[in-house]
Amino acid sequence: MQVKANDRIETFHDLVRVLKTHPEWLEELRQLILTTELIELPKKFEEFIENEFKPLKKKVDKLEEDVAVLKHDVAVLKHDVKVLKDDVGMLKGDMFE
Repeated sequence: MQVKANDRIETFHDLVRVLKTHPEWLEELRQLILTTELIELPKKFEEFIENEFKPLKKKVDKLEEDVAVLKHDVAVLKHDVKVLKDDVGMLKGDMFE
């Protein structure tokens, strides 16, 4: 690790500037500051998305489609029951005349 004269750090802004010019220092600092769990978090999040979220989203999308079909089928059945009730009412009316 070679330190140059312009790498002198006296303020926070100096630290930021030096870390921008020495990304390897930034990575080492990151390893010191962050826990292993935090460093691994992006990878774990990607795994969660692939293994948990995407399959769950597919299931929810399928359920939404199924519910839409069921709602349509119930509407058709309601209509059919109304027609049947009307027909039965007419038949009952004819029987009492």
